[in-house]
Amino acid sequence: MIAVAASTPWLIRRLGLRLCFLIALCALPLRGMLAGSIPDFWVVVPVQMLDGIGAGMLSILTPVAAERLLANTGHFNLGFAAVMTVQGIGATFSNVIAGWIVSGHGYGLSHFVGAGEAFAATMLFLI
Repeated sequence: MIAVAASTPWLIRRLGLRLCFLIALCALPLRGMLAGSIPDFWVVVPVQMLDGIGAGMLSILTPVAAERLLANTGHFNLGFAAVMTVQGIGATFSNVIAGWIVSGHGYGLSHFVGAGEAFAATMLFLI
C-alpha cells in the first residue's frame, strides 16, 4: 500500500486523475470476488495486494480530487472534511452490515456483497 501510495502522484501525472480513480475502483470489486469465491488460504495474498492498490491509490486520489474540485473557492477544508466524514460513516456501516451478513450467511456472501457495492461505486463513477 505504501509503495502504491508513493507512486500515485507519478501515475496521476502520467495517466490522469480519472484513469487513476478507475484503476483504484476496479481493484476493489475484483478483491471482493476473489475473497468470496476462493476459500483457499493463499487467496489472502492477491486479495491484500488488490486492497493495497485500492486503498493506497484512494488515500492520495481523494485529497487531490477535492483540491481540484474546490480550487480557488476557499472551501477545501470544509469539502475535504465532508468527504472524509461520509467515508467514515460508510466504513462504519460497512463493518456493521458485513458482520450481520457473516453471522447469518457466512463470509463468502459478505465478500460478494462488498464486491457488489464496490462495483456499483465504479459504475457510478463512470456515469
